[in-house]
Amino acid sequence: MKRNSAIDYLKFLFSLMIFLYHFDLGFFGGYIVVEGFFMISGYLMFLSLQKKKELAELPDGTARFVWNKYKALFLPLLFSAISGFLIQELLVFAPMEKENLWDIPLLIFEIFPLQSAGFKGRWTTGVSWYVSAMLLAVALLHPFLKKKPEHAAYTLCPILSLLVWGLLNMTYGHLGVTTKWVAELFHAGVLRAIAGISAGFFLGALLQRTREWRPVLRTRILLSVAELLGLLFLIYVTCQKEFSYSAYDLVLTALQFGILWIALSGKAWHTPHLSFKYSSIFSTMSLYLFLNHVAWCMYFQDKHTTTEEGLRVLPMALLCVATSGAIVWSLTTLTQHLWKKASQRRALASTENE
Repeated sequence: MKRNSAIDYLKFLFSLMIFLYHFDLGFFGGYIVVEGFFMISGYLMFLSLQKKKELAELPDGTARFVWNKYKALFLPLLFSAISGFLIQELLVFAPMEKENLWDIPLLIFEIFPLQSAGFKGRWTTGVSWYVSAMLLAVALLHPFLKKKPEHAAYTLCPILSLLVWGLLNMTYGHLGVTTKWVAELFHAGVLRAIAGISAGFFLGALLQRTREWRPVLRTRILLSVAELLGLLFLIYVTCQKEFSYSAYDLVLTALQFGILWIALSGKAWHTPHLSFKYSSIFSTMSLYLFLNHVAWCMYFQDKHTTTEEGLRVLPMALLCVATSGAIVWSLTTLTQHLWKKASQRRALASTENE
């Protein structure tokens, strides 16, 4: 199944909604789009297992799969954690106190995200709970999904999703729980990740079944309209304070599943027109927006108390986040380039010695 560039635009939209949620600018239910990120992770896991079944069968298949996912995030997490720490100490909690320097070792639990396992971190990115929950959930699910992906997708995954989301909804009345524990066994964030990744895995199997379907033009137009209306409804409901942290979380999660099915199926009329060559730029922007916005949101929260004031300072906040993200991206790219050059030199020296 070929990757659809619509995933890049959706990731950027979800990241922007999470930023506005943390910025306290009317997106009271913006936290719920994290479920969309979990579903995308599950969808990509299904694609990976379909393409690399021989890797999945290896004894270390799960460890290698989790390591590859974390390796892609390591440098962005490292530089984002350092950047967030400096912003907090120099701006948010200014003036810097010497006692806070003892928090520097706690950044290890931000760079190697373990918040959802119960380890205390400094939370300089503020969202690494999501990364830790995702990695833990992937490590738990992968051994059960890798042997027979299609079979697990239609049996285990839907049941897991329904049971977990139902448990959280029954226990808390909503899904917006990130730091609590359920039955003193699982962090609620890990459970959300298990449910979302399982749903995304199921979504991948459904999309594979409809790969050969060629809808007529009228159907493609209807799918485009349905996706647009779904996104507008998602945005509208997340802006309503009375619907946040409520049973509506389950409705919005189901809605995101439907939006992702339409977008990733490639069957909608508008989808081919979104397949620009540089759509991956939006995916990169979403990652660095996601990892670098929380410290700046903390700084600007004291600058506005009304929606009008928030809109006034929003451009400056976006500029600051974009600047931090660009610096982190530059450091990441430079480090990767230097590492690649060093590896090539080592390989060349080894060849010459032989």
